[in-house]
This record gives sequence, C-alpha cells and structure tokens, in this order.
Amino acid sequence: MTVTNEPTMMARQNGPWVVRLQDPELAAWTTPEFLRAGDTYTFTWLFGTSEQHEVTAVANDGWVRVSTPNTSEKWLNASMTVSIERVEA
Repeated sequence: MTVTNEPTMMARQNGPWVVRLQDPELAAWTTPEFLRAGDTYTFTWLFGTSEQHEVTAVANDGWVRVSTPNTSEKWLNASMTVSIERVEA
C-alpha cells in the first residue's frame, strides 16, 4: 500500500511547560569521592572530547574548580563525564 495524501501537521506549545521527576533523588548529582584538590585528571565528556586539568577545589553536586592553560580557573561538573582518569605526576 502506498499513502500519497499525507496531511500537513503544524503544532505549537499551548501553555507553560512543566517538567517533573518521579523521583527527585534522581536529580541529585554527586561529586566523585576520589577527586582531590591538587591532583591532575583527564576528564572525558559525553561527546568524546577530553580535557586535562588540575583540580583546585572540590565542591558539592558534582562541581570541581580546575585550572586552565591560560592560568585562569573554571568550574566543571564532573558528574557529567564519561570517565575521569588521574594523571600520574
């Protein structure tokens, strides 16, 4: 069977979006326990790229402060990585 008269559909959001989790604990990210300030790690992200950084501070909910090559610092959410590997000195 061949369908040749498919209708054109147009849709748009009507009203506010409401997003809820069945289990609020699922949204609780955690910082990996092995991360330590002063150590250098390779962080591999979901999209396949890797970054190497020295961790300068460890916070809650997955966040770590790291140094960058231009001597500034930024925050990364380590719970969003595929892998984290400690770089041996």
